Formats: sequence, C-alpha cells, structure tokens
Amino acid sequence: MDTSPEMEGRRHKMQRSAAAGGSGEVSPTTSRAADGDEWRYWEGLNHELLALIFTRIPADELVRTVPLVCRGWREAVVGPYCWSDIHIEDWCRRVDRPHVIDFAVRKLVRRSRHSLRRLCAYRIGNWGFSLTAHFGNHLSVLQIPMSEINDLTIQKSSGSLTALAVLDISYCKNITSKGIETLGKNCRSLVNLRRNMTPPEYESTQDNGVAAKINEDEALAIANTMLGIEQLELAYGRFSDHGLDAILSNCRALSSLDINGCWNVKLDGDVGIKCDSLKRGVDNDKWRYWEGLNHEVLALIFKKIPADEMARTVPFVCKSWQEAVAGPCCWSEIDIEDWCRRVDNPDVIDAVVRKLVRRSRYTLRRLSAYRIQNWGFSLTASFGMNLNVLEIPMSEVDDSALQKYSGSLTSLTILDISYCKQITCKGIEILGKNCTSLISLKRNLTPPEFESTQNNEGEAKVYEREALAIANTMLGLEQLELAYGRFSDYGLDAILSNCKALSFLDLSGCQYVKLKGNVGSKFYALNLHM
Repeated sequence: MDTSPEMEGRRHKMQRSAAAGGSGEVSPTTSRAADGDEWRYWEGLNHELLALIFTRIPADELVRTVPLVCRGWREAVVGPYCWSDIHIEDWCRRVDRPHVIDFAVRKLVRRSRHSLRRLCAYRIGNWGFSLTAHFGNHLSVLQIPMSEINDLTIQKSSGSLTALAVLDISYCKNITSKGIETLGKNCRSLVNLRRNMTPPEYESTQDNGVAAKINEDEALAIANTMLGIEQLELAYGRFSDHGLDAILSNCRALSSLDINGCWNVKLDGDVGIKCDSLKRGVDNDKWRYWEGLNHEVLALIFKKIPADEMARTVPFVCKSWQEAVAGPCCWSEIDIEDWCRRVDNPDVIDAVVRKLVRRSRYTLRRLSAYRIQNWGFSLTASFGMNLNVLEIPMSEVDDSALQKYSGSLTSLTILDISYCKQITCKGIEILGKNCTSLISLKRNLTPPEFESTQNNEGEAKVYEREALAIANTMLGLEQLELAYGRFSDYGLDAILSNCKALSFLDLSGCQYVKLKGNVGSKFYALNLHM
C-alpha cells in the first residue's frame, strides 16, 4: 500500500468525511488531533454496513475517492452492495457527454451483479440500456430522461424488465410508439410512467398549425398495453381527445394524470366527463373564495408552485389570479433551473427568463436558471438593483456582457457561475470589482475526462489567473467552491492570504493543489471546512 505523505493525507481526509456522515464538512485542525489507529475499526465493518454508510456519498465521489482509503473500503465499493441503487443524474447533467455517461453507467451496473433495483441517469445510450436490462431482473425504478435509446434496443433488451414499476423516458426523442408498445407488453408491473416531451417553440401557435401536428400513436400504445398504470405524465403530448379517451377508457386504475401543454386536448363531450371522474383531491367550488385574496397573499401561496406551472396554468383560473401572476409580487424570486434543464434549449430559456424578469419590475431578489445567454443576463442586471442571489450554471454569458451590465449588481451576495465556459479570469475580475457585497461564489468547472491523468500531462494545464482574480477582487468572500479548478498551490496561496473572511472552501478535484509548505500551514491555520 502506498504510504507517501500525499496518499496518507487523502486517506485521512476520506476517513474524516465518512465519520461526519458523508458531508465532508470536517475541521482539518480537529481531525489532525485524532490518532490514526482509531480509524482502523472502520476496516473491520462488513460490506453491507459500509454500503449503508456510503449511500450518503454521491456516486461519483464513491467511485473516485472512497477506494483509496483502505483495502476494506475498496472491496466494499467494488462489490455489489453499494450499487443496488444507482443515482447519478446530477453527475450526468454536469458532465453532459453521452459516451462518458454510458461508460460510467455500464461500469456501475456491472458492479451491481444482478442486485440492481433503481437507476437514475441522464442521456444514456443503447449500450447502457441493454446492459442495465441484462442486469435488471430486480429493477423496479428506471429514470433515464433525455436518453438516446431507440426502439430496436428496447425490443431486444426490455424482455427482462418484468419487475419494473416506475419508468421515466421523458424527452427520449428516439423512442416512438413502437418502443412504448414494446415496454407496455414486457413491463407488466408498470404503475408509473413519465413520458413528458419538449414544449413547442416559445411563440403563439395557430389552431391550424396545432391540428397538423396531432399524433395519437403513443397515447393509443399506452392505452392498449399499460392497463395497470396508476400515475401518468404526458406533458406536451401531441395527442388529442381521441388518444386521451382511449387512455381514460382502458387504464381504469389511473389516479394521477398530467397533460399540461397538450394543446390538442379540448376535453369536449365524454372525454371531459371521464376526466372529471378522476380523483382530484379538491372541490372546484372551494376555489371561488380565493379570488378575494390580495396579490401579495396569492404570491406567497403561489411560491409552492413551480415557476413554469405558475406562468402556464394559474392565469387561466380566474381574473384575480391572472392579475397576480402578471404583476411583480410573484416574481421577486425566480427559480426555474429544473425547468431549464428539462427544456435544454438556450433560445427558449432566454426568452422565458427575459419575460419573467420584466414582470418583476425591479423587485427581483433571486434568479436561479440554467444556460441563459447574454440577453437574459443583461436584462437581469438591468432589473437587478436589489438582486441578492444569482445562480446561472452552464450559461453562455461572456466577459463582454459582464463588463457592460454587471455594474448594477451591487447588492449581489451569492453568485453561481459554475461550468460557464465563456467566462474567463477577466470576467471574474469584473464581477469582483462590481459586486462588492459578494460573500459566496461557486465557480466549479467540468471534471476532466473519465480516465486517469498522468502528472506530466497535468503540469502543462495549470492555470492560475482565475484564482488570482478572485484573490485580488473578492476580499470579503466567506464561502468559495472551486471544484476541478486548474490552479496550483500558488493560486490557492493568494486566495488564503487575501480572503481573510473565508470559512468554507471546496477544492474537490483540484489535482494541482498539494497543500505543501506555507500553503498547507495557512490552510490548516484558517480552520476551514472543506
């Protein structure tokens, strides 16, 4: 076993993290006082107990760092106990590379050794699905939105998914009615299906245009093969009353149905009556009293509704609700990041952000979005005199937009510009100079390719400028996340020397930081939580 100081440091760090329940927030000063012999008891735990503990650690961290602690932990991670429940959707969205994601899925599914019960991923390919089905004799939950699976793969591989109860194939464009029909015939235990589709372009659509896009095949495939369905989501489906009537007539166990955005559904005649017979949980007559509430009270209630639902459906309830949603009270806090990830279309996202920001009328205090562009950022900054929180990971904002518009963000205290590839050290420097109230910054970067990197190759990629820009302009920072940063001890030394208020620092994946010499002393002296 490697006994070098660097490996010993990593080993002790992982032991401290597991002892803290997987949160990773352990004081290095406190942990250094612990005797290394005390941690040997962890090695004696059986693999099932270790697996229960490791469920608190994200799957990507579990694969990358836990095996380095000791032989017992490595054996537990390599074995099947940790992989009956695989949840890597967040990691998949960060990486957003289908071939890397598919490789990781296949690797983890193999480790499950036919004990797999749940898989949550994103953008997996045909190989990943086929191997999942092969090891999925006991699989009950499969959530794979935005995946690139096609009908042929489903036809070949889905026969073993007899235990599947919950399935999410939303936004899987290569799956057609034939694939859905095959799933319905093979997955006899299915009770929950999500088949939401991408919304149409952000523009008004004429009735004639909608009628031309009607497609009943998927609705009829569900109605004919999934008779035991209890919960069904078909947002933005292309079917009409005919397809919905077939579902309502055949799926007698249905208790929850989501048909938001199904513009071709009119609920005329018997179809409307059948929909009314579904359990709703509320009496429509009771909602009439809500019209008398003022807009501020309604806004507090509407905060529990996702922003996309609030903009799309609430205005149709009554005139009072329409006025409340059109006014600024509902839009001081805009959280549409989940919706943005589902849509994943920058032009549509930017148009929606601009529309909602305009509604705030200078009351905007928080914006959480994803993949916005320069136009969306510029309008946000124009209306953001009171903006405190701005979370825009994976956005396409560049340095020139920051230079032109960030001058008004003087109240900003929390900023997330993780994975924004067009923002460089110049943009970060501009933000530091303009956002003088900033106390929390997230500037996480995309991890390297899913493979080991040699030290000689890594040295050429060291990049200190972003770390120096933070150190020179953001002196009041208290919380800082720089996962997978390209800087070394030199850049970290500048941050630790200048940002005296720093209490939390995330350096996960910063492979060039060694914490040697004075840098290590400063790091431990600050008693940082990492």
